[in-house]
Order: sequence, then structure tokens, then C-alpha cells
Amino acid sequence: MSDLEFRLTLRYLIGLTLIALTLIFSHFTFSKQASLNDKDAYLINVSGMQRMLSQRMALMAREIYHAETEAEASLYASKLRSVTETFKTNHAALTSGQLETGKIYTLTPALEKAYFGSMGIDTEISEYTRLSEELINLYNTRGLSAVRNSTLHKDIVSIARNGFLNRLNNIVLIYEKQAESKVLDISILAKIILAIGLALLLIEALFIFRPMVKRVVENIAELETSNAELVEFSYRISHDLRAPISSSLGLIKIAKQGVETGKKTLALGAMTHIDTAMKRLETLVEDIINLTKMKLTDIPTEDVTLSELLDETIESIEHMENYDVIKIDVDNRVDSPVSVKKLFIGQTLQNLLSNAVKYYDPKKPSSFIEIKTRVENDKCVVDISDNGVGIPEDHRDELFGMFKRFHPKKSFGSGLGLYLVSENMKSIDGNVTYSPLKDGTKFTVKFPLRA
Repeated sequence: MSDLEFRLTLRYLIGLTLIALTLIFSHFTFSKQASLNDKDAYLINVSGMQRMLSQRMALMAREIYHAETEAEASLYASKLRSVTETFKTNHAALTSGQLETGKIYTLTPALEKAYFGSMGIDTEISEYTRLSEELINLYNTRGLSAVRNSTLHKDIVSIARNGFLNRLNNIVLIYEKQAESKVLDISILAKIILAIGLALLLIEALFIFRPMVKRVVENIAELETSNAELVEFSYRISHDLRAPISSSLGLIKIAKQGVETGKKTLALGAMTHIDTAMKRLETLVEDIINLTKMKLTDIPTEDVTLSELLDETIESIEHMENYDVIKIDVDNRVDSPVSVKKLFIGQTLQNLLSNAVKYYDPKKPSSFIEIKTRVENDKCVVDISDNGVGIPEDHRDELFGMFKRFHPKKSFGSGLGLYLVSENMKSIDGNVTYSPLKDGTKFTVKFPLRA
């Protein structure tokens, strides 16, 4: 896996993890809220029941008092007992936080104040319940006549009429407001979660999917370019390989005829042309081999000293024609070793320096090649300048293309040299640029100090 693929995969996993965590958080949040809603609904229902039960208690107390028969009074007393017990149980649950459903809740300050504050209703509820129980006991022990001789039913009705129902209703309103507040909070939280989710999707689009799409588009473009280059490469290679072979076969016949007829000059001339054709073929094959190495071989990274690499490269071109008439100056300011693919850098330097030798200008009184190296923004920069014949202006746009020859009459070559230089630099995250000089050419190579 490449570094880019690793980084994109890591980003993608982080993005999915964040979205998964957001979904899990929202699930548990809304599940908890659903549970709270059930609890709030139960509390509102029970507190509302208290209001209704208090009315029934007052009504049953009156019905007992006005009952015409003992049987009728007994029926109402039984109903009053049931209502009173429910009313008392509900109040104990609401004030203690222990609900019959098994759920627990904590009284808020507003409820604490409403129940147990200076104006709280707890005392009044206790008194109301006590009066109701006393009326029931009085009827059960002494009968209907005793109830009619007491004022208990009037006391119960008096409490109910003097704001008791309103205060119970206020309790209900407190529960309702608290539930509404929770719903509002969860609504705000839902919006926040939605915003986080949308933000995560936007982040994924910008930092994950966009680079992935860009990478795919770049790969497609690279494949299209490679396919086009492959078609051109196949055509040109077949032509350039066949041409010197066909030419040599014809020249061999001429040389053979010259030998057979004793025409030594004719034979030597043919042999000279064969030698030239074979050198051209050798150069082409060598460039193809170098290109294949660059494309297919996993070249190791090495720590090399640039001065030694330059010395080796210069030594490798000493055999070239006209080398002795060219002055080579080296100004190396990169002292520390660089971690690079040595083969690629070596091929690049050799191609540029050999081109400078090949295309020197014999019309000039002196010829030179200047090599300058420096470190710039964590990159090694190599400038190679010469005062040779230069490159025609109308060919500079296709300088690093395949099979481009700009001075075919001056020197033969495969036309792959500068293409190989460009591809070498791309493979190590570097680049090569050309700058026309007033009297010659300048190539600048840049590549990272550390691979």
C-alpha cells in the first residue's frame, strides 16, 4: 500500500468511526429521551389523576352525608376509601421519587418548593387525606347518623373549594413544563447532532472523497497518457529497431560484393555505415533497457554523496567525442549525503551531461559545462548549464516527449533521453525544467533530500 493510499484509508476509517460514534451517541440519547418521555408522561398522568381524585373525595364525602339509606352510604364510603388510598399512594410516590413502575426520579427545585416549601401543598394533602380517612372511620364505627352529626364532610369540601384544586393543577403544570423543557433540550440536541453529522459528511467529502476522486481522475489521466505513449512507443520502437537492421543487411551485401570484387574502399565504407547503424541501435536498446528499469524495477533508496555521484557521472562520459575540448566546472554546495534512488539520479545526470557534450558548438572559441548544486526548501537543486547549440524555440514545448530529436544531423540518438530524465524525476517526487540561455541551455533538476 502506498503512502497516499494509507493516508486516504486512514482518513476514511476515521471519518466512518466519527459517523458511527455520532450515530451511537444519537441512538442512546434518543433511547434515553424516550425513556424519560415515558416517565414524564407517567408523572403528568399521576399528578393529573390527583386533581381528579381530590374532586371525587369531596364528592364522595357529600354523597355519604346525603345518603338516604345505609346501603347507599356504605357504597359511597367504600368508593371514598378506594379513592383516598389511591390518592395517598400517588402522593407518596410523587414526593418520594419511587414510582409504582419501578422507575426513580429526582424532584426538581420547583417541585420541592411546590410540595414542601412554605406555601407547599404537602401539608394540605396530608390534612385532606386525614379528614377523608377520619370520615370513613367514623362511618364504619358509628354509622351514618354520626357522620351527619359531624362537620367532616364540610371540612373536606371547604378545602377542595378554597384553592386546593388549583394548587394541585399547578403541580401538574410544573410536570408539564419540565417535560416540555426536556423536549426542547432534546430538539436542540437533535439539531446539534444533525449539524455534526452534516459537518462530518462535508469533511468526508472534502478530505476523503474529493482526494479519492482526484486520485482516480489522475490515475485515469495517467493511464490514458501511458496508453498513448505505449502506442507511440511500440510504433517508434518497431520502426527504429527495423531501420538500422534493414540498413545493415543491405550494407552487408555491399560490403560482401566489395570484398569479392576487391573493392576495398567500397567494403570499408559499407562497414563504417554498419558500425554507425549498430551504435545507433545499441544506444536505442540501452535507452529502452533504462526506461524499462525505471518503469518496472523497484529501485532501492541509498545514501549517496552528491560530489561522488557527480565524479562518477563525469568519468562515465570521458570517452565521448569532443569531451576534451569542453571545460567542466563543478560548484557543489551539498555536503551532507542525500537519500535517493541512485540509479535514477545517475541516469538523469548522465543524460544531461552527455547531451551537453554531444551538442557543443564548435563555432565558439571555447565550450563549457557548469554544474551547480544547492539545497533549497529541503530539496536538492542541480543546475546544468552549457554554451552549446541550444534547442530550437519551436521545439521547446515538446522537449521532454518520447522520440524527440532536435539536432539529428549533429548527433544520432533514440530521442528517449530527456523523456527518461523527466520520468526519473517524477518517480522520486522531483522535477526537471529547461531554461533557454542567451548562449546555450540550462536544465534544473530538483528532488527531495530524503526519499
